[in-house]
Amino acid sequence: MKAMMLRSIYWKAEKPLSSLKLSAGSCLVVLFMTSWMVFPQGSEASGVYQQQLAERLPNNVTNPYIDGVVASFPWSEIEPSEREFRWNIIEDAIQPWVKAGKKIILGIYTGSVGTIGKKTMQATPEWVFASGAAKMEVPDGTILPIYWDPMYLQKYKNFVEAFSQQYAGDSRIEFVRIGVGVWGEVVLERWFTRPESAAIRERWARRGYTPARWVETAEQVMAIYRQAFQKTPCAIMLAGIHGDPNGIMRLAERAVGFGFYLEQNGLKADWKRHMYTSAIGKIFKAYKGKTQLVLEAWGSSQRQEVFKTGEVATQGTLLETVKVGIEYGADYLLVYPPDIAKADRRNPKIYDLAYEEALKYAATKPKKPAPR
Repeated sequence: MKAMMLRSIYWKAEKPLSSLKLSAGSCLVVLFMTSWMVFPQGSEASGVYQQQLAERLPNNVTNPYIDGVVASFPWSEIEPSEREFRWNIIEDAIQPWVKAGKKIILGIYTGSVGTIGKKTMQATPEWVFASGAAKMEVPDGTILPIYWDPMYLQKYKNFVEAFSQQYAGDSRIEFVRIGVGVWGEVVLERWFTRPESAAIRERWARRGYTPARWVETAEQVMAIYRQAFQKTPCAIMLAGIHGDPNGIMRLAERAVGFGFYLEQNGLKADWKRHMYTSAIGKIFKAYKGKTQLVLEAWGSSQRQEVFKTGEVATQGTLLETVKVGIEYGADYLLVYPPDIAKADRRNPKIYDLAYEEALKYAATKPKKPAPR
């Protein structure tokens, strides 16, 4: 692999990724057998985006401090039957934002959880499992794929290729979030790495989980997206690799080698205390200026959770959150719809000057379009 100047990476190879058969352990082949390709890296693209669509808050679309929206969809909605694509679902959802001149961060996820809002509990289509792909049935009713299953990966690869035919090189798309695990993040199941989640980890270990296998799987998914979206930036949503304290660092290095943006979700005001000691703080410091860095807020400023361990987690104010994100070096900040609505004077019943000032502060960062 040869890193070149001018914010690009070139790969030398013998044959294209599309000719490779994916299976567990094939990531080394993927890394070293790619055709000559050029990927954007270290540009000045940036912005403040709404994290998730929110049709009930229409004024957010034209908020002057917001550059666009994150639009994520379950694979099961977009391809309910094999080769039957419902791109209209995406188009209808993003149309108000496109009409307003805003950009789209687009993503497909294959794993979800059954305990958040009205989100689907099966993001991988049933026909994939009917084709022989292995699945995990979670006690809360969620159905997840065994992410390293060869049949699953092949069907997912086929979908991503079709997805790219619709959206690769599309000027409306700021970048594509690749889908690895739950909500697209490098997470097998919600709370997988929490101290109190030993039963979850044991269940996955019985289905073949090892830290090395999970990293290899993430690499395979990166290779699939990189081959498909050669003209569109992609981002990977990082997470800790259970059983391998340095796994997230290696995964970040490999992602940047693919020319990917690095995203971390869960930004809270109290991250300031760990800026120089946390893995994500070290990663962002190491790759600032080499690729684009993305931080998604943990939730709206009202979010609070009490875990079984007694730990209490709170988001903090919007201003505290965006300031910490900027201090971490984020090029993109993703904030939640309720906070954006409170920042808009057109919503007099909920308007709060402090929220508007927070978004205004976040918007002081220079914004330039992502490279094509």
